[in-house]
Amino acid sequence: MLAKRFRFLAIVVSALVWSSAAPTADIDNGRNIAMRECAPCYIVAPFQRREVAEAPPFQVIEMKDEFDEGMIALSLLTPHSKMNFRLRQQDADDIAVYIASLGK
Repeated sequence: MLAKRFRFLAIVVSALVWSSAAPTADIDNGRNIAMRECAPCYIVAPFQRREVAEAPPFQVIEMKDEFDEGMIALSLLTPHSKMNFRLRQQDADDIAVYIASLGK
């Protein structure tokens, strides 16, 4: 029960963060940051080719049923073990909008 409440709260918070940030998100900046910072592990653009990627391509992430731009932006603010950089909120929003644009 507590896990469901936490998930609901996380969704509400991410929606609030996303709704306030979405109008100013910059797809081009998101693509540039992704190519510079994320490309060592992810396939971040449709034209990017690699023999083996350590993580799923951004297009695959975008196609998941549970894809949520706000949640992606929120997760980008908490670096994972191989992420040796920190993003500002605006940069995380820009990357999330870029990922979302790959499905269009």
